[in-house]
Amino acid sequence: MICANGADYVRNHTEKVDVLLIDGFKLNGQPESLSSADFYNNCYAKLNDGGVMAVNLLKDYYYATYTSRIRSSFKNKVLLVDAETQGNKIAFACKAVISRHLSQIFIN
Repeated sequence: MICANGADYVRNHTEKVDVLLIDGFKLNGQPESLSSADFYNNCYAKLNDGGVMAVNLLKDYYYATYTSRIRSSFKNKVLLVDAETQGNKIAFACKAVISRHLSQIFIN
């Protein structure tokens, strides 16, 4: 696990990874550097072919914008689930098709 500035990491490091966990907030929500279209595009490029990105999202005014960006970057291979914390959602975005098994785990 690498704890670093996520935006810098996915933009500047060339090695690919299997998993990216994104949980970055500032006082009034998520920073633009961790929620921009460029950031999500860089995350997609950073992942190995079967890789997955998990993002903790605040269900605020910008939620629809963020999920739209993730869906665009990951070609709609996104599963949104409720987080334990009220008002948050976790977006699982995959380079490959989300398996039926994985979907059933979160739906049930």
